[in-house]
Amino acid sequence: MRYFVNFIFMLTGFASVGQSNTDLLTKEIKKIIRYDTYISLEDTKGFIIGIIDNDSTYIIPFQNNKTELSELHTTSLFEIGGLTKIFTAHLLTLLEQEGKLDLESPINKYLPEKYQNPELTITFLDLITHSAGMPKQPKGIGLNQSNPKNPYAGYSEVDALEFYTGLKLQDLKPSFQYSHYNYALLGAIITNWIQPDLNSLFEKYIFSPLNMQNSSLISSQALEIGFNTMDIVSTPWTYSAYQTSLGLKSNLKDLITYARFHLKVSETNQELATLLHQSNLQTNIDKSLYMGREWYIIKSRKKYPIYTHAGHTDGHKVFMGFVKETKTGVIILSRSKFEIEDLGLLTLRLMNDTWKRKKP
Repeated sequence: MRYFVNFIFMLTGFASVGQSNTDLLTKEIKKIIRYDTYISLEDTKGFIIGIIDNDSTYIIPFQNNKTELSELHTTSLFEIGGLTKIFTAHLLTLLEQEGKLDLESPINKYLPEKYQNPELTITFLDLITHSAGMPKQPKGIGLNQSNPKNPYAGYSEVDALEFYTGLKLQDLKPSFQYSHYNYALLGAIITNWIQPDLNSLFEKYIFSPLNMQNSSLISSQALEIGFNTMDIVSTPWTYSAYQTSLGLKSNLKDLITYARFHLKVSETNQELATLLHQSNLQTNIDKSLYMGREWYIIKSRKKYPIYTHAGHTDGHKVFMGFVKETKTGVIILSRSKFEIEDLGLLTLRLMNDTWKRKKP
């Protein structure tokens, strides 16, 4: 992946707070897009960037003049795909703090007897950190698919539980394995053990306390039109078992709020600091990339760690990344599946390396 190796810029300076900051950021981000990413500003259907720099926030929408689509705003609603996982991990941490479950206990303890698998000793933490060795997707998931444009609609929580029940120890890989299925299984456990209404749980434990008013598994607000890799209008995905893996919808305003929560969490709540746990679990993606409690962590001996995660559906793509020590963050929401991780990470590197940010 280019963003792990291409961090060299020829950019300097940072203007005073105000419109000039937004203008400078827009100019420098356009340079990054042109020289260091595969994004085409001439062809893009539109994306919007939120930048956090200590107490300041900058909103920068990008859209070509040829499209007839409306301009994106902080309240434009997107599917966030795999970014849902960080909220599910967060929810499970809060449920543990209330004594409703133990993340280090085998999940068999929290399943009905008919769905337990005595051959496996997988824990919640194994599933959260993708270290259980589970496949990315369960075998046979396509058999439940009635509409290829909506691939997860027919896969139920019962399907997820029965797949777990039939697994053998030799089916698991003895290393990090990113898995959408892990979080589908976690959702099935939550609905069986805690409460069947997942949306109410997210609202009670995360969205309401943080005043994230437009984040939900179910939303009455219209989603932004998305475009797939063939530049065709995409179909929004619906879910049964995969709600806790891929199903949340949100907007830039709420995701900025969530990023800011993490930038302050250890100052306000030491127990929740576990969300930013510095794991030594190395991924098989890159030697500098580790898996934390809910975030990927890019580690460097000479630089502060970057916490990051991305997600996508058939027509939307989202990136979130931040550096806790310098209180900087970048969130990007896109109407298409063009890669945006490079842009997000390079923008973070711009603020932290080129502009030499230090701890406040």
